[in-house]
Amino acid sequence: MEIYDEAQVKETKIKNITGLNSSLSLIKIYLWFALGLLLTGAVAIGLPFLVEGIYGGITEASTNAYYTILIVSLIVFLPTSLAVNFSSLSKHSGLIATFYILFALSFGGVISFFTLLLPTETLFYAFLITSASFLLMGVLGYVTKGKIGAPILFLCAFVFGLSIISIFNLLLFNGSQYIMYYWIISIAILVIFLLIAAVDTNRIIRTAQNRGFDNSNTMVIYAAYCLYSDFMIIFYYVLRLLVMIGANRN
Repeated sequence: MEIYDEAQVKETKIKNITGLNSSLSLIKIYLWFALGLLLTGAVAIGLPFLVEGIYGGITEASTNAYYTILIVSLIVFLPTSLAVNFSSLSKHSGLIATFYILFALSFGGVISFFTLLLPTETLFYAFLITSASFLLMGVLGYVTKGKIGAPILFLCAFVFGLSIISIFNLLLFNGSQYIMYYWIISIAILVIFLLIAAVDTNRIIRTAQNRGFDNSNTMVIYAAYCLYSDFMIIFYYVLRLLVMIGANRN
């Protein structure tokens, strides 16, 4: 008959509760992260069509209304970004939630201009590539419970991103005398962006494991904001590469 030590049973229960709490915290973070992306994507894609629908097509009034919204989005974008950072020091989660939503909406308004200029498939592929990079970092960090460490996590994401960049370079600058310079610049920028994203992802997972997000919705939303910001930076970089490829083909 196996004898269970009371202290061991208690320790096991504590570990199970800790693991459950860390998983719930990560789920909350990624739900807020997904909400930010959803709001941004909905505004970016739907805003021009919404304005056209309200004014009955592309008219002078609809054009003026759209550019007014675009200017307001540009004005609101930076202050709300700063407000999210400052409100992370507050204990009231409603404050940072409001600024986070306004930030996501205003950024969607800003990049809605790209939906008027770029093919839909270009935006889709840029989003898909960026999502795959983030998914890779998130899965590795979660499966290894954050023990893999930021350097290895970053290396995995970097190899994935580098393979994408390699395809871009071959298509865009194959045979060009400037290909070496472009390789250096592309890799350097990719290293910086993915390093930031990998460190943030790993830090969030470790903080969740240490119960740093327990009973703190403010920090949960701020962690989602950090992931969101990293995502959008990498998304912009990937989108720029796809646009350059399209321009070269044309």
